Amino acid sequence: MRLLILSLFLLGVSACHVNASTKPTSEDSTAEKLLGDMRKYFNDSNEDSFYHAVNNYKAFYLRRNDMRQYFKGSENEILHDINFNHFYRAMKKANAMQEEMVEKKCTDEYFRATYLIGMIYSLKGNIEMAKSFFEKALNEVNHANPSNLISIYMDLANIEMDKEPEEALKNLEHAIDIMKAADMKYEYSDAIGFKTIVAFTMKDWNMLDESYNLYMQLGKDHPEAFSNTYYNYVMICKLTRDGKYDEALAYTEQLTNATDKHKMQLDIFKVANDTNRAYKALEKLMDVKDSVNNVIMSEELIGTAQDLDYAKMQHRAEMARLTSVVFILTTSLAVIIIILLLYTIRSRRNNLKTLKAKNKELEIARDRAQESDRMKMNFLNNMNHEIRTPLNIISGFAQIVSSPNFDASPEDRKEISRRIQTSSNNITRIIEELLDISSKESVNFLAKDDNVSCNELCRKAIDKHHLSHTHESSIQFKTELKDSFLMQTNEESVLKILGCLFSNAAKFSEDGIINMTCSLNKSKKQVEISVTDRGRHIPESDKEKIFIHFYKVDNYKEGIGLGLPLARRIARQLGGDVTLDDRFKEGARFVVSLPLD
Repeated sequence: MRLLILSLFLLGVSACHVNASTKPTSEDSTAEKLLGDMRKYFNDSNEDSFYHAVNNYKAFYLRRNDMRQYFKGSENEILHDINFNHFYRAMKKANAMQEEMVEKKCTDEYFRATYLIGMIYSLKGNIEMAKSFFEKALNEVNHANPSNLISIYMDLANIEMDKEPEEALKNLEHAIDIMKAADMKYEYSDAIGFKTIVAFTMKDWNMLDESYNLYMQLGKDHPEAFSNTYYNYVMICKLTRDGKYDEALAYTEQLTNATDKHKMQLDIFKVANDTNRAYKALEKLMDVKDSVNNVIMSEELIGTAQDLDYAKMQHRAEMARLTSVVFILTTSLAVIIIILLLYTIRSRRNNLKTLKAKNKELEIARDRAQESDRMKMNFLNNMNHEIRTPLNIISGFAQIVSSPNFDASPEDRKEISRRIQTSSNNITRIIEELLDISSKESVNFLAKDDNVSCNELCRKAIDKHHLSHTHESSIQFKTELKDSFLMQTNEESVLKILGCLFSNAAKFSEDGIINMTCSLNKSKKQVEISVTDRGRHIPESDKEKIFIHFYKVDNYKEGIGLGLPLARRIARQLGGDVTLDDRFKEGARFVVSLPLD
């Protein structure tokens, strides 16, 4: 909603600039056409066509030394990326735009890049960072041109509305004062509609009635300059305030933004004191937000990977250049040294060996640094999703339960309790996996001091899984070994391996049934334990990737991608291994191989 308004505002300003002359020239006609091309392709998913139009637009105004319109092209390019959820790309371009403004000494336009960065943070849900950049933009903008302040005040009000409605109202009133002074009727009606929503958030029914009446009157008095942007939202607020909840809910179905739709439905149910429906609306809202966060996270992961690939290419090119320079210098010195003294040749050869050794050390240090950066990025992105999701669930249900109007059936209370407990267990499991992988990474071998029954060890692992994963899965165990068959191993470590495999199978099993077998491979002198689920088949291309830290075949499944790497790490420390049986096509079968002694 806000993005569409801003896009039209920016394109509209450019149009005004082109038509400023009363006698259009050939250059004005060219500018009109270039602007038209940008408008034409702005909402088109064909990026090449839009970027081509933007580059032509910017080149035209760069030749005319009109830097204000030149940076308008950059702004619209960033808005296009945001429009198609390319937030990572948009953020890079906004930062580059700031640097270019400084380089070209266009400090009067600097606030525009700051404002765009704030808007990107706002759409990604980082309200604190968004507010910081919006306030910075207010300090950078030239207050002699108040129209530049409108979008900033409106966006500040938008992000403050839920948690700081009084501050939101103050910023909105600043924008309204500017609009009234400039007789901006269309924008004024838009702001009054927004004020009705703020009044609804504050539960200030008198303000809501006044804003609603003014909004509808503006529509009658100036229909040609009346904004319908917030019309459905205004009607929802007014109907809810009047107790016409079903009519208000009908209007929510006309909202195109899924997050706004479920948020407004939740607010309606809260006003109506309908706890059960509010609980369901909250669940839907959380699902939509998680879906949006996943899209943003995926975009950032792809962008980061591309940046890393580009950095590697640059590094290889630089190394090639340095190698070439070193070769030329070495060759020249060798010729001189050969002419002078043999002994100098030997000395230089020793120096060259030392240089190569140092280069090798630098390469090793570089590889370790890059691997560390990759691990850090994967860790942060996975932890961001996997910990925030259960915390959001716990927080959301806590708000519902703490409501004085909370009145739920025993079944609903039991379900809420189960969801909170499951989320708490998920957080605990993630922390345990991190601690386990951290402790195991520094160990090469594990002591095998336990002489245990293989069958008894498997049954103990099954009981342990069922205790911590109730109602999730059922494990069916078959063995070819006698209960008296013993093996020399580390009991705790084997239990950890099987626990990781059970948890992985439980996530993907479609029927909730996990099959486990135990057999003896006499030729290899190994005990082989298989864990099978009837879920998703793992393709050949992912056969080894699944054992890489933080790698996930399905990013929408819970977990941070450490279970399988941890299981294989422990098995190899015991002298065995964990492998995927790629012959099994009806799901996934993992085989644990452990030496008998």
